[in-house]
Amino acid sequence: MSLMLWLWTILTGSKFKALAHEGQRLLRTGRANEAMDAFRAMVKGWPQQPEGYLGMAAVYQAMSLRLEAAREKAIGQGLTHLATHPEDLRARLEVAEALMDKEMFDWAAHHADLALRLAPEDQKVLRLAARAHRRNNNHRKAVVALRRALRQDPLDPELYDLLTASLRASGNHAEAARIGSLGEALQALKDNPTDPGCLVNAVRQFLTAGYLRLAVELVESCVAQGADHPRIHLLRASLMLEDRKPKEALAALHKAMALDPLNLDVHRLLTDVHEILSEGKQADYHRRLVRVLGSLGDATTMAANMVVQIRVLVELGNFPAAHQLCQNLARDFPKDWRAFYAHGLLAREEGDLAAAERHLMAAKERNDTSPEVHMEIARLRTALGEKIEAVGEARVAVKLAPRDGEIRRAMAQVLRQNGFMDQAIEEEDIAEALEKSQGKR
Repeated sequence: MSLMLWLWTILTGSKFKALAHEGQRLLRTGRANEAMDAFRAMVKGWPQQPEGYLGMAAVYQAMSLRLEAAREKAIGQGLTHLATHPEDLRARLEVAEALMDKEMFDWAAHHADLALRLAPEDQKVLRLAARAHRRNNNHRKAVVALRRALRQDPLDPELYDLLTASLRASGNHAEAARIGSLGEALQALKDNPTDPGCLVNAVRQFLTAGYLRLAVELVESCVAQGADHPRIHLLRASLMLEDRKPKEALAALHKAMALDPLNLDVHRLLTDVHEILSEGKQADYHRRLVRVLGSLGDATTMAANMVVQIRVLVELGNFPAAHQLCQNLARDFPKDWRAFYAHGLLAREEGDLAAAERHLMAAKERNDTSPEVHMEIARLRTALGEKIEAVGEARVAVKLAPRDGEIRRAMAQVLRQNGFMDQAIEEEDIAEALEKSQGKR
């Protein structure tokens, strides 16, 4: 202890006051470095008192270190204010932030805890408390604050990263790994908010962790941001079903189907949803489309695959897509009977019966053994009011494929439309028996 400091201590009866007087004297006489030592000693010994910080602010100002001066002044003035206004949350946070910048992490954590008493669920306060406790190596308290922060903002990847680090530092490596995976998935999604692959991965991580509600919230957030991909809508539908919301699932599936009408998984889930909603006819409709689309893997040629897709598109009323595929089929396979059949099918559905007849007759000339061609001609004849010819063509189709349940159902439809009700019922019974025996119902 210097002589002057000893004298000031004797005169004031307080080392704290002695340091203050000595610091001011040294600063007035231009001895800034020595004055700084005095004020630092005040801060170290009495960190809850404002005078040491205000003295340091004056020294830094004399040294033209404005940023440091502003920081010390903010702490000193904040502590002075809080002495009479302890419930001023904003002032408390400003002091804590300034102490963090000064790397006085123990006192920053102290003020953060006082702020938490005033606002225990405030996101800004929780994040500040977590940062202060982490830097003060109190990872247990940091984990508590971060868990509470995550309850308020459960989709923020930064919070998961911070919690991962604190869990790892506290020795909880298993949970750190799980939380870390969630954070990485969320960060990847944040960087690519409309990428279906990133979303699927993130949702999978949340479901694995048992966070169904957060998985739903994550998908809803992506959709709200404009993500418009069939996989995303299909994922949303699956989650809605898991959350027992079939009507919302149905709406999501319709969006997925509009974007990808030939998606087998979409039609499978539509079958399930309609069954849950007790909508048997719609369920049967999509179940049949599942069978049709499932036959794509059995098709022997690319042309056969394209025809199956065109038939489904026509059934769904997606004529623009069907037209495009018909054009592709005719371009790639200009002499194949299927190109003419597909054009005829589409023309009939659109009401152009003359064009339909032209195309279907061309298909029949190239392949007279296709039950599909004969059945489509039967539908055309029905539309033209030619009952006998219609039923005759349908019978040829059945003769060519007597054990095909779909052909039998088509035969029943032709018979009904032409007034042969008893025979139609008989054909429907045969079709149902065939489908049951083949495991298709």
